[in-house]
Amino acid sequence: STLAPVALSAGIYFAIFLVLRRSNRRWYAPRSYIGSLRESERTPALPGGLVNWVGRFWKIPDHWALQTQTLDSFLFLRFIRVRLPQNFE
Repeated sequence: STLAPVALSAGIYFAIFLVLRRSNRRWYAPRSYIGSLRESERTPALPGGLVNWVGRFWKIPDHWALQTQTLDSFLFLRFIRVRLPQNFE
């Protein structure tokens, strides 16, 4: 009885995220375009489509994520990759 409302609200929030990430790069991808960072420090820009960014995001090498993000972010990404199937694209 709890699964349906939670799944519905999660789906709604995910749909809002998919729409807003394209128009609000300042919030959802600030390291890919901020002018104060050198080009080598910037995160590679992800595609602008609704879901085609997932595959490229999934293929970010671990060593690059560790060098450019905090340790908390790196460990969270590793946790997600361990929990989901490796051939997810």
